[in-house]
Amino acid sequence: MIRQQLHDLSQSLTRLQWRLELGRRSEDSDELRQTIERALADSKELVAWLQGFRAAIEAQTGQAQGRAA
Repeated sequence: MIRQQLHDLSQSLTRLQWRLELGRRSEDSDELRQTIERALADSKELVAWLQGFRAAIEAQTGQAQGRAA
């Protein structure tokens, strides 16, 4: 489970980096604006993913602590 989630995270980070690199090379201000908007959307997706991943870890840790008590 964790391996797949980390793989998904790396894919999202690669996509974000790719978008930003393309935007940096653009000389068209409208294209740059669109790139920034897409990168922000990607960032929001990553934040949501990380929050879910954190909650899953905390749930697992809480379950493990509950069994140990």
